[in-house]
Amino acid sequence: MKCRMISAVFLWLLSACSGHENEKGKNTLIIYHEGSAVCRSSLLALTTKLHLDVVYSLKTMNALVVGGISDRHYHQAEQAYKNKKCVYGVNKDEVNIMPE
Repeated sequence: MKCRMISAVFLWLLSACSGHENEKGKNTLIIYHEGSAVCRSSLLALTTKLHLDVVYSLKTMNALVVGGISDRHYHQAEQAYKNKKCVYGVNKDEVNIMPE
């Protein structure tokens, strides 16, 4: 049941995020986290510390999409979010285009 729900949420998130285009051409990360206010504020503080931008803040899904990550610092930012105890997972935000 949880697996189906996570898959459905992931597919929905991909479709929701595919409409935006990151103007700066930088990488973006999707951070799935627990829904507490403490966790959200902790993640926003980390985002500010890493000098990143919040692209989306999905409150109903407990996900945060951050952007403005340079290629050089992408792995460091990904690890910083993964090391937070309240984070369930970190994924790269990608846009997949179907061939016609």
